[in-house]
Amino acid sequence: MDIAREDLMALVDQTWQTLFGDPISEAETEVGTIPSWDIRSRIEIRGAWQGTVTVLFPSETAEQIACRMLEAKPGELAAEEILDAAGEMANILAGNLKSMLPQPSSLGLPVVSSKEAGENPDFSDNEPLSLFCVWGETHFSVIIRVESGATGG
Repeated sequence: MDIAREDLMALVDQTWQTLFGDPISEAETEVGTIPSWDIRSRIEIRGAWQGTVTVLFPSETAEQIACRMLEAKPGELAAEEILDAAGEMANILAGNLKSMLPQPSSLGLPVVSSKEAGENPDFSDNEPLSLFCVWGETHFSVIIRVESGATGG
């Protein structure tokens, strides 16, 4: 099953509006470029459809999300709380996406990491569906990657 770009954008926008009351928009990026990021949240979906959902956040965006989720002010949260919130956003987005996919399928646990110097997600073996989203004054990216040989509806 292919996921249409407009369907993914609608899902991400609806999720953001439900959680934060704010709309998001998609910004254009050059093909093959990944906008700046510091924190990566990745979660696998296994079953009739197999792939990954990766969300890339600049640290400021991740902190803003954590503050909104935990009703805190900037500077009040520990790094671990910010990483947990970034993982939870990937979990929420992947769960919402899973509801659109062929069943049965299940979510793995979010894997959250900070960017190492020069590290970028590797998409060499197949082209992902990626969105560069703008949220107020900040941004984040959502990347969907179908595993090679994955089956589905």
